[in-house]
Amino acid sequence: MEAPPLRLQARTGRPDRRRLYALAGCLLAALPALLVAYPPITDLPQQLAQIPLCAEALSGASPDYRVQWLTPNKLSYPLLGLAWLALPPSASPRLATALIAVTWVLALHWLAARRRRSVAAAALAGLLLFNHVFYLGLFNFVVGLAVFVFWFDALERERTHTARFARTVLTCGVGGLLLYLAHALWLVAGLGWLVLVTLWDRRPFRWQLAAAAGLVPTLALVLLWYPSLSGAGWGSVSSYGPSPIVRLSFAGLTNATLGGLRGWLEPLAMLAVFIWIGLGLWQHRNRLGETVDPRLLTAAILFLLVALVLPDKVDRTLRFASRWMPVGGALLLLALPPPAIRPLLRRGLAMAILTAFCLSTASAWISFERDELRGLDTALAGLPPEPRVLGLDFVRSSPRMKQPVYMQLHAYAQLFHGGRLNFSFASMASSLVVKTDLATPDGWTPGLEWAPQLLRPSDLDHFDFALLHAPPAVVSRLLDQEERLLPLTPAAPWQLFRIAPEPAGR
Repeated sequence: MEAPPLRLQARTGRPDRRRLYALAGCLLAALPALLVAYPPITDLPQQLAQIPLCAEALSGASPDYRVQWLTPNKLSYPLLGLAWLALPPSASPRLATALIAVTWVLALHWLAARRRRSVAAAALAGLLLFNHVFYLGLFNFVVGLAVFVFWFDALERERTHTARFARTVLTCGVGGLLLYLAHALWLVAGLGWLVLVTLWDRRPFRWQLAAAAGLVPTLALVLLWYPSLSGAGWGSVSSYGPSPIVRLSFAGLTNATLGGLRGWLEPLAMLAVFIWIGLGLWQHRNRLGETVDPRLLTAAILFLLVALVLPDKVDRTLRFASRWMPVGGALLLLALPPPAIRPLLRRGLAMAILTAFCLSTASAWISFERDELRGLDTALAGLPPEPRVLGLDFVRSSPRMKQPVYMQLHAYAQLFHGGRLNFSFASMASSLVVKTDLATPDGWTPGLEWAPQLLRPSDLDHFDFALLHAPPAVVSRLLDQEERLLPLTPAAPWQLFRIAPEPAGR
């Protein structure tokens, strides 16, 4: 038998096994982030830079910026703000990444405890944190799993049909607002699950009325926000991506479920997950009705189906479909029976797989920072307060990471020193802090963060420094073309240049 839920363990006085495994899982998930200065998370520096920009906007020091309190996709910012306030700016990326990682692990262990599911399965599901959504830095969506877990459990506690009207209103009101603040897609998923369980349980009209009343504030926020979304033409451009058959291949499932690191680690981890699931199903094949959690299984299947059939890009929303695959995989591990081996051995096996995965991930992150970020520390240290920085990445692809991990690293200049960049999340309408005037274009070539080869000599007029990530041949060519680029740090993959003023008369 697995360890009983947390609330039952507190009564019996037995060792709190679930909490110990949850704590170990949190420490392992946070370990890679705590061992490096720059976690290889694409949007991390831009996300963190929103916190000092928010302080500037609220204090009135930067009237060109405003804070959007009532738009969705904001729930990770309290964690990022905590990291920013608790530590010096140079250490905040570690803590911020670790806090986001911990929310995923805690949510799964808490759900396993509430549903009396295998603690070993919860431990194994923890490694699915290291998925492509996490590596891209889509932290609001990652945090949204914890909100959906709360929503899932809250709706289950309302199944008695005797719940008080006010309690149902409060539950749906708080849950709906949290889903909205986590991510608009999580709100859609949460409302879809609400409709499904309402029909599944044939919940009475009085309960439905209370749930609808609770959701009124959330729906009001959606109505206030939606005109700006539709006015931008959201949904008019999409890209389907790989076909469902390709997505069902082993490589497709590995990339959609994990998709962070190149090499052997992720395929081996996926193979271990498949063996775990297959062995559990085979050994319990004659009593699946007793060992499967039908609610969790239904939710898992729905998320997996969405990941298989929806387009994978809708306008600027990346991984529109595949972002649901790790969620479905984690819930599937909890829903299905674990392998029928001795409980101690089962838990030890799950923790051994998780430990090996997290240690290997930490090793990859350390190697990435040592080999691929050479010169970045020196370049960032060479900047003065409030610089105007042009960040250009000519390398694009990492030999270790599957995601475009370099493209936002120049935002550490703004995080550590303030100032302005050629590209900031403040230019994106969905951000916490945005420019007061989003309609007016900047004076330099747009899209340099994606296509640095479009750089024009006139672009240099708007900046004081250039932070370049480029091979030596590219740097040499730029120096030949632009006499205004003056090296400030030694030659390295990451190098800082002073941009001299345009000579008079030119």
